[in-house]
Amino acid sequence: MKRFIKLFICAMLSIIIQCGVLLYLDKVLLKESSEFTSEKVDITVKSVDTDVSIPTNAEKIQVSFNGRYITYFIDNKLMIINTKTAEVKQILANTEILDTEWVPNNNIMLVVENLSGKLNVKTYNASNGVEQPVKEISNYQKSMQVNAFISSSTEYISVNRGKSTDIYRIDINNDMKVLDEDVSVLGSAKVFWDEDVFIYGDALNKNFYRYTNGKNTKLNLGNTSNLVLLAATNSKMYMGELSGEKIVKIIYGDDQTNISTWKTEILEKPKDIKDIYIDDKSEILVNDNLQGKVKNITTGDTITYEGKFISVNDKVVCSSDNGKIYLKSTKDVDKKQ
Repeated sequence: MKRFIKLFICAMLSIIIQCGVLLYLDKVLLKESSEFTSEKVDITVKSVDTDVSIPTNAEKIQVSFNGRYITYFIDNKLMIINTKTAEVKQILANTEILDTEWVPNNNIMLVVENLSGKLNVKTYNASNGVEQPVKEISNYQKSMQVNAFISSSTEYISVNRGKSTDIYRIDINNDMKVLDEDVSVLGSAKVFWDEDVFIYGDALNKNFYRYTNGKNTKLNLGNTSNLVLLAATNSKMYMGELSGEKIVKIIYGDDQTNISTWKTEILEKPKDIKDIYIDDKSEILVNDNLQGKVKNITTGDTITYEGKFISVNDKVVCSSDNGKIYLKSTKDVDKKQ
C-alpha cells in the first residue's frame, strides 16, 4: 500500500511539473504569435533622430505603432528597418506580397501573399521573425487587387478580380466566410478595432454599408457622392467631405445614428486623405506640409517635425529629410497656437 501511495505521489508530481512546463511555454516562450488582443498598451515613445535612412524611391512606407519598425517596398522587395538598431533587411523574400498592414499595439504585420498560386493570409512578427499561417483564401489570379483590414479579433480581406469584389471575413478561430453583399469596386473601408463591425463603401453606386453579425445594412448618409470614410473608432464613423480630391470637412458621429445628429469639423485648408488621422482617443490630427506641423484640432496642440511628412499614428509622427528618418512622439507637443 505504501508503495502504491509513493507511486501515486510521484505520478501526480510528474503531471504537475509537465503542466507547469507547458503553461510556461504557452504563456512565456511561445507568447509571440498571430493572436491579436485589444488590450491597451501604454508605451512611452521618445522623439528620436534615427541613424537609418530610406531610399527616395521607396514605396508604401509603413510605420509600426511605436516606430520601432518601418517597412517599405523597393524593386518589389519588402524591406524592414529596426529603428533602434539601424538594421535593414529584406523579409518574406520567397513569396509575392500583395498587401501588408501593421497591427495596432503590436509589432506584428498582417500579410496577404501569392503563395504558389494561392491567395494566402499570414502574420509576420517583426520582433522575432516568426511567420504564422492564418488562412488560405482562394486561387490567385494575376492583377487582382487585395486590401486587408484588421480588428482585434477579425480580419477582412477584399479581393477585386476585375468585374467584382469579394470580401472575406476571417474570425479569431480562422473560420472564413464571404460577405453576401455584391460590391463592384470597393471604395473606402474601415473596421472597428474593438468591435467586429466592418464599414465599407461601393465606389460605383456610392453607397456605404455596415456589416456585423452576418448581416449587411445600407447606411442612410444622405448624399454620399462626395464622402469618403476616414476612420471607424470608439463607435464613431469619421467621413471626409470632398471638394475635388481634397477633404474640406470632417463629419463624424455614432455609426448607428442619423447623420443629421453628427458633428462637423471644417478644415482651415483642403487636405489629402493621407494628411488626416483619427487617434484612439477620437482626436483629429491634421498634417500641414508647408509648416511642417501636425495639428491636433481637437485639443489645439501641434507637433513640429523635420523634413517631409510620412505618416502619423497614435504614438509617433514619422518624417524624412533626404532619406534620413525622424520619429517624433505625439506627446511631444508645442504650445497651443
